[in-house]
Amino acid sequence: MRGYDYRPQLKAFAAPTLVVIGDSDPFGDGSATVKALENARPEYALLPRCGHFPWVECPDAFRPAVEGFLARVVAP
Repeated sequence: MRGYDYRPQLKAFAAPTLVVIGDSDPFGDGSATVKALENARPEYALLPRCGHFPWVECPDAFRPAVEGFLARVVAP
């Protein structure tokens, strides 16, 4: 939906969160999303030489970022 801003709803979100952004993402650096998730204390992974679909474009960087996050937040 054009013009929809999801960020106000993110302020109520408090679960552990990982924001993964490619440094070449044409939609920005994700800082507005990270700021909106302030109650979740999000972790932020900026992947070099990567665009908007890091799981497709940079799986070798995306996977360890997600696995590391999950290892920290999911009980064994």
